[in-house]
Amino acid sequence: MKGVKFGASSIVTIGLVATSAIGVAAQEAEPPTEFSGRWVYSYTIEDRDSGGTWAFLAEDISEPRFDGCISIVGNESVLANGASIWHSAFRIENEEGAWQEVPAPLLRFDHAAASTRTGLFEGEGAYDGLVAVTELGWDVTGADSVFDVRGIILGADDLPPSVIVADAE
Repeated sequence: MKGVKFGASSIVTIGLVATSAIGVAAQEAEPPTEFSGRWVYSYTIEDRDSGGTWAFLAEDISEPRFDGCISIVGNESVLANGASIWHSAFRIENEEGAWQEVPAPLLRFDHAAASTRTGLFEGEGAYDGLVAVTELGWDVTGADSVFDVRGIILGADDLPPSVIVADAE
């Protein structure tokens, strides 16, 4: 009988250890992480007739993975009635890795104080396998351009199938 009790307690112990291991594995999977902050224009890297490359500084970023060397490359197509379409992409680089935005359009009207678009960022380096979906609000009311950033980081496999990501190649 003592052997049976010992065997039963061993099974319970093994079961608890296995359950704990499953719990640890589940904790290692990253849940979606919400973040916010601002990217403020810092200086011009390259200026062209219809666009260029500009550097930004992060302010009050709640997610350190979205802080670092921030740049945007953009091309502007001026339309009638004071509107323009910017086709641009941000890149954020830091010691851990990088985030590259899938190029996206932004519609801007000359007299509008702000424009908003959704951005999709793909992680590189330590962020490989992660994506970030962001809301980028371009505020042009001050002396410098500012992007109010709000987003969510999730595993690339957790991106809903309705989101189509096309290769640029």
